[in-house]
Amino acid sequence: MENSITKNFVEAAENHYKEGVQQEPDNEVAEECLRMCLVLERKDAPYVFFEDPIIDLVKNYIVDTFDMGMVHFYDYDDLSSDENFIMVGSDGAGEFISIHKESNKIYLIDGYYEIICLLSNSSEEFLNNLLKIDDANIKKVSDDEKKRLAKEMAIDKTSLGFYLNTLALG
Repeated sequence: MENSITKNFVEAAENHYKEGVQQEPDNEVAEECLRMCLVLERKDAPYVFFEDPIIDLVKNYIVDTFDMGMVHFYDYDDLSSDENFIMVGSDGAGEFISIHKESNKIYLIDGYYEIICLLSNSSEEFLNNLLKIDDANIKKVSDDEKKRLAKEMAIDKTSLGFYLNTLALG
């Protein structure tokens, strides 16, 4: 049994790739960049189910070149943790995208493992936010629309800065 949230995320990312290519059908460089960032291929290993969709994603898919809104995920073998968090990726500034072990909420933490901000209440919500960010960036929506979207996704003023940065407004 596959994690349906992960599967839906992978399919949606591939649809964003196709949409981006349609916008510039003769631009081979853009097509290759979009493919590298958005097309997530299954690893050549037996599928291992994880309830958390981000852990499921990094365990079962090749995420080396993945990028949505300057968010990158680490390969499963490269994940690190401390007593409170599992560091699953990073943002454009190099801060850690992390899953809180007790609550499963997604936090941005710094190199000293101090919380910068709460990004979302679950991995599913965070992946959905990434898809919204990517959709807005691919469709090149207006800055006002991006600001509205960032405010919709943000939990508080601190996370608003993160979401504005992912939408290239920070």
